[in-house]
Amino acid sequence: MYLLDTNIVSYWMRGDKAVLERIKDHSPSDLALSAVTLAEILYGIRKSPARKRERHAKIHAIATTIDLYPFDEQAAAAYAVIRCQLESTGEPISERDTQIAAIAQARNLAVVTHNVGEFGRVHHLKVEDWA
Repeated sequence: MYLLDTNIVSYWMRGDKAVLERIKDHSPSDLALSAVTLAEILYGIRKSPARKRERHAKIHAIATTIDLYPFDEQAAAAYAVIRCQLESTGEPISERDTQIAAIAQARNLAVVTHNVGEFGRVHHLKVEDWA
């Protein structure tokens, strides 16, 4: 199964052909969204003055079609390990990306992102770039 990062969901919403083809290759039950990504997308929609209704409809369709995973107790435990590991190597990643990585590890999901550089620093995290 795959946990879609914010940039991949953004590409999906914009109709990026490469991302849409990869998504079409999978059943909705193979794809998931984190509450962290949903929050980032909703923030972006709220902040942007253009096409809010259209964007809300798109993210609603996505969020109701695939699984949505919260930042729960399992993710919190994975977060602590990941953050310590990244700090010990002197290569931390953003707070939200650490949370997304933790959700993925807690659920044994691969992260689909165009930001392979950051997510690739997390030990034992499966990462794919569909963009």
